[in-house]
Amino acid sequence: FPLASLLLFCTAYAEICPILQTVTIVGDEDKDDSKGWKFYLSGVKMTTKLTMSWADTSKPQTVVGSMNGGVFSPSALQYNASDFGITMSGSAKLRGELSFPADSTEIMTYIEFIETGDQTLTFSVTHTGNCNVEPIEFKGYVHWKHWPIMPVFVLLIITPLTRNVFMSLIFAAWFTSVIKERDLWQGFMRFWGPDVVGPAFSALGEIMMFMFVLGGVIGASIRSGGVQDLGDRAARFIKDSFLGQFVTFCFGWVIFMDDYSNTAIVGSTLRAVTDKVRVSREKLSFIVDCTASPIAGLMPLSTWIAYELQQIGSANESIGFTLEDKYSMFLRSIPNRFYAWFMIAFVLFNCVSGRDWGPMYYAEKRARAGKGVVDMGGKSEEEFEDMMPVKPKQGIPWRWYNFAIPITVFLVSFVPLLFYSGNQNLEAKAPGIDGWSYDSKTLLQNANAFWALRWAASIAAILQIVLYSAQYDKSRGDGLDGCLLRPGETMAAMVSGTKIYFEGMLALLLAFIFAYNLRSLHLATWCAEALGDSLTATSLPAVVFCLCCIFSMATGTSWGTMAVFFPVAAVLLDRVSRHDTNSEAFANELAATYASVLGGSVWGDHCSPVSDTTILSATASQVPLLDHTKTQLPYALYCGIMAILLGYLPSASGAPATLMLFIGWPLLCSGHLLLSLIPGLSGPPVEIFTPSPGGGQAAKAGVGFSGAFISLQGLVKGFAQAGEEKTANGSSKQDAAAAAAAVAASGATVLGRETTKTKEKPQDQKEAEVVKEKSNGDMRQRASSSFSV
Repeated sequence: FPLASLLLFCTAYAEICPILQTVTIVGDEDKDDSKGWKFYLSGVKMTTKLTMSWADTSKPQTVVGSMNGGVFSPSALQYNASDFGITMSGSAKLRGELSFPADSTEIMTYIEFIETGDQTLTFSVTHTGNCNVEPIEFKGYVHWKHWPIMPVFVLLIITPLTRNVFMSLIFAAWFTSVIKERDLWQGFMRFWGPDVVGPAFSALGEIMMFMFVLGGVIGASIRSGGVQDLGDRAARFIKDSFLGQFVTFCFGWVIFMDDYSNTAIVGSTLRAVTDKVRVSREKLSFIVDCTASPIAGLMPLSTWIAYELQQIGSANESIGFTLEDKYSMFLRSIPNRFYAWFMIAFVLFNCVSGRDWGPMYYAEKRARAGKGVVDMGGKSEEEFEDMMPVKPKQGIPWRWYNFAIPITVFLVSFVPLLFYSGNQNLEAKAPGIDGWSYDSKTLLQNANAFWALRWAASIAAILQIVLYSAQYDKSRGDGLDGCLLRPGETMAAMVSGTKIYFEGMLALLLAFIFAYNLRSLHLATWCAEALGDSLTATSLPAVVFCLCCIFSMATGTSWGTMAVFFPVAAVLLDRVSRHDTNSEAFANELAATYASVLGGSVWGDHCSPVSDTTILSATASQVPLLDHTKTQLPYALYCGIMAILLGYLPSASGAPATLMLFIGWPLLCSGHLLLSLIPGLSGPPVEIFTPSPGGGQAAKAGVGFSGAFISLQGLVKGFAQAGEEKTANGSSKQDAAAAAAAVAASGATVLGRETTKTKEKPQDQKEAEVVKEKSNGDMRQRASSSFSV
């Protein structure tokens, strides 16, 4: 029996042969062809995969080994790979080894198409024995090598001409569909069909939902007067031009959850204060703009993180990186965000030193000299106020904590909810287990940041409805009319608040569609082919930063730039890195590369005249867009160059990112001081301006660091005096109340008869007094809001 079995196996072994099943040719963006793009380029190295099965040639219907398993696994077949060979014929050349696998049902190699047009490739298997394997053919249309970069050039040309990012993105995205279909009408149908639906209903929907909820929270805070009161309270302590700039910088950290909210709220709230202390509108818009996107992008709690996580996760999948989850990679990239860190440090040092150069110096000099904080070109501030979708409600007390409490709840609740989402995902994957039994890293790796952000924002929104309803005053009316904001008013303000993000949402949607279509043209593969041989892992972050700077400046969209270049950067690093894809060393390189994408995206966003945040910063600060752009561009260019020289290049060479930050900050500030000493580029430092209490002749508080120190001393004294006055007022009120009680007691005894005989005032007289008091209260509130008190 054993001999018979051995003879039967040998016979079967001689008759078992491979069968070629499929041929797949893809770009580096989608190595497993999960998107099914089927777009092929000439002159570019493309990944080629052949799949096969094993069958008994005497019984063609019997498959004994396949990629999905069968009677035998490939290793159990015990074939000799040297007995087999595989060849390719057609208008293409091999860019890698093409050999028969020793223990696999997949054959991987790289090819390069030589010609464009309809092409056919034939793959054949040869065998020294009795196997006669049928060849398999690949048929497809091969496109011109440089088509992937053409939509980018189209976008770069059209955007400055039209000065409309929406029109430019629509046209460029439609152009990508035309390239794929090779027909104008079919490209039009495809663009408004599958090319729009796919991106629109992907993870982008989760980002938009969160931004709408957070926009509602901001809108209700504005309507309640909480945001304005917070600005009013800060304005009481702003006595000079230095403090005007410094407080504006600090507000950038207070409202860090979103760049749109930051620019709209900070610019419009503090504009009247900085005008009073003669800070130029150009400087105001610069501080607002440069503390919005950098801070929002760095914070692990913001509208940016949802989008950044989506892009990081997509890029990780494109190269098969699974060592760490997307949130861990986001946290790992924070120290490498050199441009953002350098710009934030630059803004602070610029405020403290009082040194400026370039167009900003002359704008500040004009403002201090009393020649106007800005040239509005005939536009009125009422035009800006009419553009705001939400305005503070009049006739109610504005209280700072109506903004502080909801935002604090949002911030405090996010981290616990993040871990809770990880617990939910772990329990869903393995029913019956306790997700909380895992360590914090595992919980974080399985967490869903989109869920946590929406939960936290929704809790804050619900709290606002309760908080504003609980502040009841019967003098405002009966029933719900006595609430600070009726529940319906709060909801209406939330809906209006979402309008702040509408244009940004539309730009985001169009940029996402454009980036998705551009990726299907294998832009990353094209870039890897064009730059891969000349790049190294050391130079890659700096090169990627420059590419993102150019693209984001031309298009005006930092988020669109991220969508385009995240997969490109990941593929480039996968090509040039010497480390395994899922190694710790590769993870460090990948984090640095992702940080360069984010830095370059924000840089262009600062300098582009068609950028949404640039336009919003100029609008909120009431400064002409051209003036804002030309004064900010030199500073952004300087910080970008320093970020390359002191950040991206050294850290990619192995220097710790944190160390380079501490080395780079002093050098950044020193270079700024040196530039401010160049004749013609700058001049004598602009003095700190302090307006006189009576509005008469201007007073001067000092210059540079010494003046800033004096101002800070005055600020501390102001806080101390405010505390003393509050204590004194409290004591005075208690003494007055005690005295009034004593007088009332004695008066009730001595003048009891006269008191009982006093006639009440007529009802119409009391109503008139109530109306007068309410009118006076409204006047005081308006005066306070205009910072004239």
